[in-house]
Amino acid sequence: MIGAVLWGPQVLLFYASFQYVDTSLAVAVSFIYPTLVLILGSIHVGARPHPVDLSLSVLALAGIAVLLLPGGAGEVDPMGVGLVLLAALGYAVYVLAADRLLQGVGPFELGAQVSIGAMLCTAAVGLVLGRLSLLSDPLDWAVVAMQAVLMVAATACYYGGLRALGSGQASLIDTVQPVVALLAGSALLGESMGVTRLVGVALVMSSVAVSSVLAHRRAAAARALLH
Repeated sequence: MIGAVLWGPQVLLFYASFQYVDTSLAVAVSFIYPTLVLILGSIHVGARPHPVDLSLSVLALAGIAVLLLPGGAGEVDPMGVGLVLLAALGYAVYVLAADRLLQGVGPFELGAQVSIGAMLCTAAVGLVLGRLSLLSDPLDWAVVAMQAVLMVAATACYYGGLRALGSGQASLIDTVQPVVALLAGSALLGESMGVTRLVGVALVMSSVAVSSVLAHRRAAAARALLH
C-alpha cells in the first residue's frame, strides 16, 4: 500500500519534472524533504525539532539554494519546481511511514512491499495515459536489471540507516545525494561545476558531516544506556 500510495506517485511527479528543469536542479530542489521530515515528525510527536537538527537542516537548505542560483544548476521553471516540491512532500510522508513500518518488518520485506506497490501504481498510470510499453532492446533490459540491483542495495542500506538513526537524522545525512549527483554529472557527463556549485556542495557536505558525527554519538549514547 505504501508503495502504491506514496512511493509510486512521488516518483512519477519527480520524473515528470524533468520535462521542465534539468535533472541536477530537480535533485537539488527535492532535498527540501529532510526539512519536511523534521517538521512533520515534530508535529506528529508534538515536540519542537532539536535546535541542532534544525540548524543543520537550514545549512543543507542554504547549500541547495546556492545550487539554484543563476549559473548553478540550470534554468528554473516554476512548473518543474512545483512538481519536484510535490514529490518531496510525498517522499517526506513516505519516509515517516517507513520509519514506523520498519519497527514491525525487516528492510527487505518492506522494500519488496514498496516496490510491488510502486510497480502497480506506475503500471496503472501508464495504462490510463496510454504510455505503457515493453522494452525490446536487450541492452535496455541489461540497464534496467543493473538499476534494479543498485536500487535494492541502496534501499536496503537506507532502511538500515533509517532503523538505526530514525527518520530525521537519516534524512539529514541523505542530503549528500544532490552533491553526489553534481559530482557524477561533472565526472561522467562533463558538466561544469563552477565556484557557485562548489560553494553549494561545501555547505551540504558540512551539514552531512556534522549530522553523521552526531548520529554516531547519539547511537553510542543509546547503546551505553542499554548496558
